This record gives sequence, structure tokens and C-alpha cells, in this order.
Amino acid sequence: MAPTTFSNKFTDTIAAAHLAVENEENIVEANSTPSSSGNYEPIPNAYLIEFDLLKNVKNVEQTIAEFLESSHGIRRSTIRMRQIISSSLFNGASFSVDSQHSIKMIESIPNVIAVYPVYSIPAPDPLKNYIPLERNADDDETHLVISHDLTGVDQVHQEMKVFGNGVRVAVIDTGVDYSHPALGGCFGGTCKVGFGYDFVGNEYSAGNPNPIPDDDPMDNCSASSHGTHVAGIVAANGTGITQAGFIPFQPFLGVAPQATIGAYRVFGCAGDTTSSDVMTAAIYRAFDDKADIITMSVGSAGAYTERSDMIAAQRVSEQGVYLTFSFGNAGSMGLQTCGSPSISPGAIAVASIDNLHAAQLQLFTPDNETIFYLPGTAFGGWQTTVQSIIIVNGMPNDGCTDIVKNVTGAVVLFAFSAADNCSSGVRCTRAAEAGATGCLIYNVGAILGSSTIPSASISMADGLKIVQIVGDNPLSIFTFTKSLGLASLATGGTPSSFSSLGLTGDLLFKPQISGIGGYVYSTVSSFTAQQQQSSAAYATLSGTSMATPYVAGTLALFLSHIGNPPPETVNDTCQTNCRPSFKKVLNLFQSNAIPVNIYNTNLLASAAQQGAGLVNAFQAMQATTLISPSELALNDTVRQATSYTIEIFNIGNETATYNISHSGAALATGLQAGNDVVLTQPLYSADYATVNIDPSTIELQPGESGNITLQFEAPSNANPALLPIFSGFICVTNNISEQIARVPYAGVVGDYKNASIIVRRSSTGIVAGIRNSNNTYISNTEQENLTLSSVMRINLVTTWSSRIVFVEVVSGDSENSSRLAENYGYVYGENLFTRAFYVNLIRNAAAAAQGYRQSYDINWLGRVSVVFTNETSSWLVTTRLPPGQYRIRFSALKHFGDIDNADDFDIYDTPIFNLIEPLTTTSTVVTTPSSTTILTSTTTSSSTTALLSTTSSPLTTSSPLTTTSSFTTTSSSTTSLSSTTLSSVTTTASSTTTLSPSTALLSTTSSSSTTPSSVTTTSSSTTTASSATSSSSLATLSSTTMQPSTAASMSRSLYGPFMFFYLAYLFHHN
Repeated sequence: MAPTTFSNKFTDTIAAAHLAVENEENIVEANSTPSSSGNYEPIPNAYLIEFDLLKNVKNVEQTIAEFLESSHGIRRSTIRMRQIISSSLFNGASFSVDSQHSIKMIESIPNVIAVYPVYSIPAPDPLKNYIPLERNADDDETHLVISHDLTGVDQVHQEMKVFGNGVRVAVIDTGVDYSHPALGGCFGGTCKVGFGYDFVGNEYSAGNPNPIPDDDPMDNCSASSHGTHVAGIVAANGTGITQAGFIPFQPFLGVAPQATIGAYRVFGCAGDTTSSDVMTAAIYRAFDDKADIITMSVGSAGAYTERSDMIAAQRVSEQGVYLTFSFGNAGSMGLQTCGSPSISPGAIAVASIDNLHAAQLQLFTPDNETIFYLPGTAFGGWQTTVQSIIIVNGMPNDGCTDIVKNVTGAVVLFAFSAADNCSSGVRCTRAAEAGATGCLIYNVGAILGSSTIPSASISMADGLKIVQIVGDNPLSIFTFTKSLGLASLATGGTPSSFSSLGLTGDLLFKPQISGIGGYVYSTVSSFTAQQQQSSAAYATLSGTSMATPYVAGTLALFLSHIGNPPPETVNDTCQTNCRPSFKKVLNLFQSNAIPVNIYNTNLLASAAQQGAGLVNAFQAMQATTLISPSELALNDTVRQATSYTIEIFNIGNETATYNISHSGAALATGLQAGNDVVLTQPLYSADYATVNIDPSTIELQPGESGNITLQFEAPSNANPALLPIFSGFICVTNNISEQIARVPYAGVVGDYKNASIIVRRSSTGIVAGIRNSNNTYISNTEQENLTLSSVMRINLVTTWSSRIVFVEVVSGDSENSSRLAENYGYVYGENLFTRAFYVNLIRNAAAAAQGYRQSYDINWLGRVSVVFTNETSSWLVTTRLPPGQYRIRFSALKHFGDIDNADDFDIYDTPIFNLIEPLTTTSTVVTTPSSTTILTSTTTSSSTTALLSTTSSPLTTSSPLTTTSSFTTTSSSTTSLSSTTLSSVTTTASSTTTLSPSTALLSTTSSSSTTPSSVTTTSSSTTTASSATSSSSLATLSSTTMQPSTAASMSRSLYGPFMFFYLAYLFHHN
């Protein structure tokens, strides 16, 4: 099989080495420090290679090891195999190399057609602590704990008697506790959890990333029990269970309770990390194990679509398998917070809608009115029924200072405010120390609480209710329980506030559909139940992780309804006994989804938030209308097409007349004037596009189709400078069945291609620039002196994601045009241990949360990295700049930009600064019989950098030179090149190197810098090189100096070499 267009271009598969992205399901307390565990990180020295399937390569491990050893001298003992993937769609392996090597060596393995980087992937961490904004008064417990009535699933069960029988659904996750009675209680054969594989083993973790695979995907050891919860949403049967510890709060069914689950375990018990090669292997294995549907609620932020697991999804979907991936939980970070790999064209990206009801713990007022609470994570809630008075603390900065009221033997109530300066742990710990038996906090979400007494959070409304009751009667008795009640949620049926927002970085239409993901009750392992001090192995969790298996379950119902033709029968043209293609089933489900409103408004939620709307299984399975395409990505209004065509299919049994109309969704504005940082919440307004529909009525016979032409005019009140997203739905009403099918559309008002990427203005004060030792930004007011010995902090801040961002040093010569200033190389980050350039960089955010950063911070000591290239190779050398005037340049590729066109970069130069040497003080003590004199002089210290000049078109010698001692110069500097191997390097002592700001000073003092083959070096005439040994005689060469290039030529010509060295870092840096 030929490689795809993605895998052909090795550079297209790279993501940034040092970007922080959201942990897909991470939530933090409002006043706690966000975790950084959500970062995608490239794994150094690790590769996933793909062989040409037509070559039928056997014994993959042996092939790799033998070739690398025989052809390149890489010992087998330094090669560690990670995954071997032998699929009908992919043949290859991942491995790491723990000795010096080049990427070219890996690419040269016979019959390799693609090489992919390997990334660590954070584990999902479901939103256990998602707090309702408010709840409705109606708490009728006859309602379903899962709102199947919202999605038509209840009708499919009750009226159509379809439950997913015969459909195989693969769950790629933390594994499944298949011993749970609601999940069948067994594994394999005819069990509900009938197939699967463990790719990693129990001990696999970030600290022990060595997988020990086996055939048993059991998870009864992870704290989250994420995979078990996901599996229950798809196929649990929680009815008729009498076994102690497994009796649910309310009997319930998963979406497709007769489906067969495949459990593919990709996380160990620690549940902290997996990797992209493991995910890729799991997708291909699930396909080969005859899965009909693959659902995966794992991922992190991503704006672009080039990674091995995304490519795997696309290949598998083309073979007739349906994939659903979670879109992410970064809705609080604003627009364009897409989740990866859900942005793959081969997967359905799923957003979240809140359930109508939630099973929650409850306490009771003296009048027996229910108040629902969320237990703290440190100790939990009340484990027995307790009756107690409540003391309302009611002090400023409530609970953060000493508690002045007598709370002994009582439950204390605190109010939370965003202005408070302490956490729930501090408050509840103080309460416990003061003798309280419990701690309540209102007007806050998830809390940690005390580790010694029951702690919980409640809503603002319930907190004020308690304040009023206690105010009327301080001796009022409240009853605290561990029982669950069914809370009616005011936000039910509206988009979950955590659900990530589209569109993608290329304005593709994602998310595509929504499922029930807020407050979902499902199965967990007995281990997790014990850890959470729960009496039964069930939990209410929230996240797009929950919405995604819900949609997968509806697909299982559909396949079961049509007889589940096998994937190999996939065909877009046949009508019976064949499986609809991924595209066709997406058309069917999107066309028949139900759009929902923004909470507490009459505005339809943006398609960038809900996709086509909430999935409706019953309407999809009873559909009389299909529309293709079922989504329209309109790009921006500068590049929008003149018209778009949709095709309406009458798939019913009667001739029907269709009326076509338009419903506008809320305009979503993510920026505000004077602030380059995307808002944490878009501003929604009732500004709609105008759509010309031709024809607006059409009659179609059964099996007939007709075309409709659409012309879009952007909302008239939208400000194109703020790039708002406009969206809506083209509604197609069948006058016979009265069914309404819809096509969602979305586009951007304004010129998205020329949008600024670099943040120059921010309401937070965090912008792109340089901070001095006082942590203030340098300005144009006066040139600042920055000392080489003091760390300078460079802030890279971006408004939008970008495929490539450079951070470079350029000349500070004010007479130079900033666009043509001399370029000295890429900033070398001392904290990053790499060069400051980024690929597929995720944008920054107004607040540091959900893995997003306010800025990418680079600690700089005046070092730069310079790229060199010749006809056969490229390399990069790190050097320290000499004193002089400089600027830092940020260059970000604009949307849809051409990297070979300098005009397609958003370029921002900092103010000029003076880079100076640190001052050193030398003291000489002179003693005479009568006095002692201290003579002090202050001088500028000399550079301790090896001074090497390198030809721009280096010559090549055949043998490596190993230098074991130092170069010593007469300019008071000593530079160690200890134990640095320079391949094919020739040296001489015949000429002089001149030092000036325009001379590149190439240093090999950094342990991460190794001069590769074909480097020609020379020392000055006053420099001696000692103890140099070589396996061949030295050649004598003349010296040259490397002059800085212009920024424009650097951007155009050095992208290829830059990518080579960027990859070299990823795979070789130790």
C-alpha cells in the first residue's frame, strides 16, 4: 500500500516539542494551581516506522536490528522495541535507539515508506466534580438517570426493540472491569466483553514506560475506572442486579445493551500516560479483530491533523468501520480548543450536552427539602446518616482566617468568592481543627476539602437557603446522608460548559455531532468504588469522554437495525445488504441530529460548539431524508465560495415535497478590540447570516435526489477585525413525514489568513517580548543592557495556533529594515534544552487551565542555534552571541500560509537591547611591613566559548576526529571540547578568526550540540589544539567565517534544514 499524503511528508507529522495542551478531562478547583500533566510531549529517540505492505516484510524486529547494526554500527543492545504492528492496513514497528544515530539511518531501513514521531499522551481524567449551575424544582424520581428520551434511544428500545445485538464496539481506554455484573461478569467467548487486548500491563506508567502486553484487558486498579465507565455507557445492563456492591441507584440500560464490547487497554494502573504508537497499534488491532465501531475518549488539544493515530483512523474508516473520538473539555478556554485525534477526517468528533438529571448525594433541611452536594475529594462526604446544626461562619474572606465562632460538634458553612486567598482545603482543615464535624462550601465547584472530616460543595442557591434557615432558627437540624437522589438539572439538554469549541486551525468543521456527556451515570470498577467510598460500583462522571461512547452506542443501534452487514461490504451505491460508508452514515446522523439552544437563552448554540446538534437515534433510523454533504465549512468570508450545493435524497417510500429554509445560530465572537488574546468565553449574539436558497421547494420521488444551491452573506453586524464565527442550519422539511433534516454550516467573518498570530496587546499584560531581571518587559523608551550571565525570559504568546513559529535573534542596527535584519540563528532555550522553534503550535489562553498556557516561556542566556546545510545533509550548532545590539524576532506562519513565502509570516520584533558581558572583579593583595593594600580592578570577562568557524559549504573527510582535551586561546579564554566526537572534521592552526557581531561563534560546549559530518573547522593562529586523535591523517583547510543571513532568506531556505534538526532533537536529545 502506498503511503498517504500525510505520511509521505515526514515533517507534516511533527507537533511542537514544548507545547502545553489540555488534559482532555482535567478539572481543577477554582482556586487551585492547574496541573501541567496534560502536555503532549515528543518521546526522544523513539520512532514508528511503516513498511510497504506490498513488500511483505517479515520478522520486523530482526529486520530493523540487523540493518541498523550491519549498515550503521548501531548495536542491537541499544535498540528497544516498543510496539510491533502487523495489520492488513499497516506493517511496521516502533522502537527507541539509545545510541548516537541520525534520522537518515532510520529512513534508510529497506522498504520503509514512512517514519512518525512518537508522543506521550495524557490519560483521561473524567470530570467527577462538574457542578450544576442550578437545578429545577421538579425532582420526580421516575425520570431516567440517563436521558435516553432526549436522544430517541428510549424509542428505539421501546418501539423498535433494537438493542445493538451482534455489533462489536471496541473501547480504547484504560481497560474494563468485565467482572462487573452490569458488564456481563466475564471475558471472551459469548461474554458481553467478548474480545480485546492489554497493550501495556499493570505497571506501565510515566515512570515506567515499558509495556508488558498480555491478552487480559482487565482494569480493577486505576483510580478513574474511565474505560469501565465508557463501556457501561455503550452497553451496560444495570437491571435485575442483586449482588451486593453492584446494585445501581436506579436500574438503567446503556445505549446498546446487547452489543459486544472489545476492551483495548492502553494505560496501566497509574493511569497517567500512554503513547501515540500504542494508540495507533490499538486502532489497527481493533480493526483486525473485526470491530464494527471504535470509540476512543483519549486525547489532548490539537489544531492540525497529522499524526500516526489520526492517519490510522482515516484508513480504518475507509474500510467501513465507524470511529467516534472525544472532542475535548477545554470549553472554558474559548474558541478553537479542538481535541486531537478527534480532528482526524476519519473520526466523528463528539461534543457534549448535559443530561436532564443527575444522581447526586443529598442532605435534607428541617422541612425535609433536598439539597444536593458534591463530596470533597480528600475525605469524601458523610458515610452514615448524621443530624447536626449548621454554623454559618459568615466572615470576610470566609474561612481563610481563624474561625471565630464556636463550631464544636457542628457542620460549618463557608461562602466562596473568587477574591478569596485560600483554598477549600485550608477552610475545611481550619474547621476540623476548631472541632467541626463537617464542612460545607457554597458558590464553588469541585473542592478538595478536609482530609479528616466530611466536606462538600453546594450551589449558591442552596447555600443562601441554608443561611436563611439558620438565620431564622440557629438550632435548626439538618440531616446529612450518603444516599443518592435524582436532581433535575436546569442546564439539561444544552451544551455542556466544558465542551471544547471549534473550528479547527484550518477552519474545518469540528465538532460534528453531540452526545449526552454531562452528568452521566455508569459503571466503575469495585476498586474505584472502594477508593471513592461508594457503596456501589457506579459513578456520575462528565466529559466529552462520556458523550463519545453515547454516540458510538447509537451507531451500534443503527448497524443492528440494518442487520450489521460486515465492513468489507461497504459500498456507497448499493441499497441493501451492504454497509453504508463512513461518509454516508455521518450524513445520516448529522442530517437527523437536533440542534439545541445556549443555556437560558433562545439562541441556537453555535455549530462550533454543538456540531450538527444532539444525536437522535430514532430519527436517524426512521429517516426519510438524507442530505449530502451534511456539513458545510465556509472558510472565511474572503475565501468563501460564491455558492454551495447540497443534494437532498428521498430515502422514504412516498413522493415528498421538501421546503428548504434557514435557521441562524448565535454569532460567536472570540476576540475583543484592543486585546489579542482569545476570550475564555465567546460573546454570543443574535447576528445571523443571510442565505439565498434556490430552489426553496422541491418534489422528489422515492429514491430520487435533487440539488439545492446556497449563497451565504455574512452577518451585517459582525466585526471582521474580530474574526467571529457565524453558523446556522439549512432546514429541509419533508411535508409528508414532517421530519426535518438539517445541514449545519460555519465560517469566519473577516480575513482569517492575515490574522495576527503573535500577541502584541493583552488585557492580562502578558504579551510577546523580553522580560528583564525585574520581570518587566523591555521597551522602546531606552535601550536596556541585558547581561549574558543573567537569564533573560522570552515570552512567546500567540492568539491562534500556527503550523510553524520561529524565535530568532536579529541585528539591532536601527538603520536596517526589520524585515531584512541580519539573522543570527534561533534562540536556544536553556529551560527547553532546544532551539526555540515550534511546529503545530497550540495557541495560548487568557488563563492557565486545562493544560493551556498563558505563554511559552524561554529562559535565554544569549545562545543561538545556527542551521547549516549542503547537498546531502543538514545540521545545527549552538553558539553564544558576542556583545552587541540585537532584537528578538517572532515569526509565525499565518493561516493557510506558504512557508516559502516570507510575506506569509506574522513577524514581530522586540525593542532593541544591548547584550553585554558580565563584569568581574579581580583583587590583588599587596602587603608591606607598614600596610596592606587591596588593588581592585573590574573587567569584562572573556568568553569561554570555543571559537570555531565553519564553511557554509563544508568539505568532507572520511574519518571521525575525537577530541579529548581543550582548545586554549591567548585571549584569556579556555574552552573545553572534552569527549565530543566530531564526525569527519578537519582542523588546522593556519589562520585567524575575527570576532564581531556579524561572526557566528560556533560552540560545542553544550552537551546537546554535536557537530555532524562534513564540518570544516579551524582555530586561530594563536590557538593550540592538543590531544586530538584521528583514525586518519588531517587535511589542511582554509578558514572562513559564517555571516548572518537575512530573515527573509532564512525563512525561505532553511525550513528544510530546520525541520531536519528539529527532528534530530526529538529523536536524539538525551
